[in-house]
Amino acid sequence: MKALVYTIAFMVILTTTVKSQSGDCATSTISACNGNPTFPFVAVTSGSTWGNVQDLPTGNTISNPTTNPNGVNSGCLFSGESSGGATWVQVNISANGTLEFVISQTGFSDWAMWPYNATACAGIQGNTLPPVTCNWNASSTGGTGIGTVPPGGNAGNFQPAMTVTAGQSFIMCITNYSNVNNSAVSLSFSGTAGTSCVPFGASTSQSICPGKTATLTASSNLGSPSYTWNPSGLNTQTVNVSPASTTIYTVTIAGTNTVTSTFTTQVSTSTVTVFSLPTIALSSNSYVCPNSAINLAASMGFTNYVWAGPPAYNQTTTVGTATIPNALLNMAGTYSVIGTTTQGCTVQATNTVGIVSTSPVIVTPTFSVCQGGNINLLANAAGASSYNWVGPLGYTSAVQNPTLTNVLPTQTGAYTVTANFVVGTTTCTTKNTVTISITPATTVALNPMPTVCNNGTIALTAPSGGNTYAWTGPLGFISAVQNPTVSNASLANNGVYSLSVTTNGCVNTGTVNVSVYPPLNFVTTPTNISLCAGKTGMLSSSGNGGSGVVNYQWNPSSGLSSPNTANTIVTGITTTEYTVTLSDPNCPITVTPSVAVTVTVNPTPVISFTTSNPRGCESFTTNLISTSIPTSTNCVWRFSNNLGYNSCNTPLFTFPVHGTYGATLTVTDINGCVDSVQNSAFIIVDPKPNADFEWNPSKPTILVNEIKFTDKSTIGLPITKWHWDFGDVFLTDEFDSSNVQNPTHVYNNVYTYSVNLEVTNSFGCKEAVTKLLILEDEFALYIPNAFSPIKNEGKNDVFNVAGMGFLSDSFEMIIYDRWGSQVFKTNDVTKGWDGSIKGGPIGKEGVYIYKITVKDYKLREKEYVGHVTLL
Repeated sequence: MKALVYTIAFMVILTTTVKSQSGDCATSTISACNGNPTFPFVAVTSGSTWGNVQDLPTGNTISNPTTNPNGVNSGCLFSGESSGGATWVQVNISANGTLEFVISQTGFSDWAMWPYNATACAGIQGNTLPPVTCNWNASSTGGTGIGTVPPGGNAGNFQPAMTVTAGQSFIMCITNYSNVNNSAVSLSFSGTAGTSCVPFGASTSQSICPGKTATLTASSNLGSPSYTWNPSGLNTQTVNVSPASTTIYTVTIAGTNTVTSTFTTQVSTSTVTVFSLPTIALSSNSYVCPNSAINLAASMGFTNYVWAGPPAYNQTTTVGTATIPNALLNMAGTYSVIGTTTQGCTVQATNTVGIVSTSPVIVTPTFSVCQGGNINLLANAAGASSYNWVGPLGYTSAVQNPTLTNVLPTQTGAYTVTANFVVGTTTCTTKNTVTISITPATTVALNPMPTVCNNGTIALTAPSGGNTYAWTGPLGFISAVQNPTVSNASLANNGVYSLSVTTNGCVNTGTVNVSVYPPLNFVTTPTNISLCAGKTGMLSSSGNGGSGVVNYQWNPSSGLSSPNTANTIVTGITTTEYTVTLSDPNCPITVTPSVAVTVTVNPTPVISFTTSNPRGCESFTTNLISTSIPTSTNCVWRFSNNLGYNSCNTPLFTFPVHGTYGATLTVTDINGCVDSVQNSAFIIVDPKPNADFEWNPSKPTILVNEIKFTDKSTIGLPITKWHWDFGDVFLTDEFDSSNVQNPTHVYNNVYTYSVNLEVTNSFGCKEAVTKLLILEDEFALYIPNAFSPIKNEGKNDVFNVAGMGFLSDSFEMIIYDRWGSQVFKTNDVTKGWDGSIKGGPIGKEGVYIYKITVKDYKLREKEYVGHVTLL
């Protein structure tokens, strides 16, 4: 047994072309249009190349694998196949189905089948095209092929049937391994397909990235084919195209049908699919501090990323991030990333990364100062945006060159400065440190001094132990004495006195604030005043200065309530000059100032008052008369009902309410002296009556028009006279008035009347009141319940409506019969229903329905529905 045998089953309608060649994929064909082809096997002599399969030696692992792709036997075409002639057969599929065939045998006839197109032969020769099925015979007889094993056949010579589709094409190599002569080797097809002589033509499709080139190849079994591509207009079997978007290319193939020997054209299409490119974005953490990491991030979704940047950075990753540690200044610049899609297309993005330029901080490394001295911290870093210092005792400063004043030994230590370099939102830093030593010095603590009296002595005291002393102070004061003094102190000596004590080369300083009381002085001085005899006034003064405690002394003390206070009451007895003196009990040496003031005493004025008419009805107006010696400048009248008036002339004054009024007149004369005089019954005001009335009925109408008036006047009783004016413009005056207390009057017209009542009381005081009386119209509608037009008696022949108090142009009457049909309608209140039906004959006796609508004199709509009997 030579080998395991493969069986391949196809069910298809097909065209078969048998090729016999010297070499592989020959061009000579044998037709198999409507039957099963036969072809010869011819034994060859040594050295002949007829039928050799020398391009398929052992080890051709792709096109001629040593392991059968269908697993039935061990391989396809082994070495030694060239010992007999080989035949190439092209199989064209024209209908879907299963493909089965049997090759007759005289000796071993191994075979292999590959997919066929224009480049298939080159693929087989170049070991790049794997077979779809093949068989290395297990037996030299019984036939070989694919599908059902025939009677007497060996299953090791057959492969499984193969499912195919219309338009497919295959090429098969059948070898004469046994090197026999057989003039009629047959190839018999079965399965669900038949044979066809339709020529075969096809072209390839391809997918490309934007801007790339696609290679399209056409194939055909026509003899001497020509090719025309559209679009492009090229005439080669293979064309290269670069469309901007997905494009369908059509190739027209023209040539000779080798079966029918006729000129034939074929049309095939190829689609070049142009992939759409996603966008890619590149971000970074620019700006970056030196020696920190540069972080790059690209859009996700790509199969790999190629990174590039300065100075020579290159990296490929499968993720969309990249990190470059320890950034240097020469790494600043533009970085790019190329992303590859799953289709193999690439897109690119760039981003600029900046490196913040920094510089070292230059400082004075170490220095020493004396206690109480100043520390000047100096730092400089080229290009720095800001500085931050930190040091002992929680010291901080954002000043580039800060100064610490009056330093103490506890401030000895390291001071670190940080220089900040800011670009955008990125801050980078460099640091340096200064070490400072502070030498202790003698402490100068000056005790507070009490305030010195004006004209007193300032005694300055310094601590012991110093080598030298130096005092300075106000008014250019200087002294090298340990404890100096300043005599006759004044406000000019107020201020801070400074002391510098030198001990062991270090100077320490101290200060003491010296205050000197100011001199005594008057803030306010008393002024001359005038008093009326027997009246009191206030003598006022205020002083300050000295220790703040001020004593007052008034002389002489007669007429004063408190001669030893700042403010004292003086009683006007006689004109007198008073002197007040200031003194400071805490500083007796301070100068005591004094000032004089005169109190002038004036006599009390003599006054009187009267009026020309002391009595009248309310409201009562009369004149007020007053006199004064000396002459008055201001007069104030006050009456017992709290009314008042300010005037010294002879004014007219009104008393609005009745009663007896007492009066008080207060006069201020030309010297400002004031006195008053009273009269308990100065003015008498009699009351006036309160006129009022009412009537009945309260809402009269044209039908109820006799009005009864009732006097309701009050206050100032008794009432002695009445006079009525009824306001009846439709009557003469003699019928329009009355002098009785409660009269009656008849109004005959709808109208609004102005009624007036004037009353007089027993004091002769009068009052009147006017009111409006409205006489309204009446509404009435009279509707009969029967009428007799049939009798024609000359009375009650028409159904009429009568009334009053309504608008005639708003009237409407509709008559309906018992079935609801309208028989009569009128808008004229003077036109009644004569019993006729719609203007025709008189209706039948019976009951009819009326509906009447009308508006009254107040425009209120009224509606009446009822029955009327026609007799």
